[in-house]
Amino acid sequence: MNEDGKEQKNKNRIIKFFSKWDKVITGTASILATVGIFLTFYQIREAKIQVRANKSYQFHKDGRELFSTLSPEIKRIIRGNNLQKQYDEQMLKKAESKIHEILMYYAALFKQNEYGNIDEGPWSDISKEACNFIRLEKVRAFWQKKIVKSKSWNPKFIQFGCFCLQQGGDDGNYI
Repeated sequence: MNEDGKEQKNKNRIIKFFSKWDKVITGTASILATVGIFLTFYQIREAKIQVRANKSYQFHKDGRELFSTLSPEIKRIIRGNNLQKQYDEQMLKKAESKIHEILMYYAALFKQNEYGNIDEGPWSDISKEACNFIRLEKVRAFWQKKIVKSKSWNPKFIQFGCFCLQQGGDDGNYI
C-alpha cells in the first residue's frame, strides 16, 4: 500500500473513532471546561483575598512607620498634653508637619476605601481611629485652619472629617 493509501486509512480510522465516541468526547470536554471555569473563578477569588490581605498589611505597616516617627515631645503637643508648657515655634511647626502627614495618611486610606480596596470591617476601625485623631485639640485647630478651606484635599475626606468633629466622641490616646 502506498503512502497516500495509508494516510487515507488513518484518516478514516480517526473519523470512525470520533464518530463513534463523539458524545463521550463532547461530554468529557464540557465537564473539563466547566471544571476549568470553576477553578479559574476560585483562583481569581483567592488572588483577590490575597491582594486585600497584602494591602491591609501594607496600610498597617505604613501607619506603624508613620507613628513611629513621632517623638515623645511631638506626641505630647499633638495630644494637647502639657498645655501649660510653652513650645518654641520650630517644635510647633514640626508638630503641624506631622499632623499634616498623618492626615494625608488617613486621606489616602479614605481614598482606598472609596475605590473599594478596604473592606467594611477594617474601614470601620480605621475611620474611628481617624475621627479620634481629627478630634484632638491641636488636630482640630489645624483641620479648621488648613484643611477645611483647602482646594487640594478630597472634598469627601473634608466632609468625613467635619462629620467626625460634629459627632464628638472618644478622644482616646491614639498616638
